[in-house]
Amino acid sequence: MTDQIFEAQSLVETRTRGENFEMVFADMNGNRHAITLPLMLAADILVPVLDQLRRSAERLIGTPEFVKTSRHGKWGDRTNIPMFY
Repeated sequence: MTDQIFEAQSLVETRTRGENFEMVFADMNGNRHAITLPLMLAADILVPVLDQLRRSAERLIGTPEFVKTSRHGKWGDRTNIPMFY
């Protein structure tokens, strides 16, 4: 284990790889650092924390308004504007 400190500014990616869950963080210079946890351990640790974050955010800013977007579309002939239906 190194004694270096990584000062994360943002979470840039999450992914599962096999039975592991990875979170990739970036610092202010764009350097990245990944944390890998066994999937079940990550679920046990992160689900309660994220649920508490959701409840705190709802108290501060209200519930989020989700917008339904279409997954299928067809491009118009001449205007290059997507027409979703």
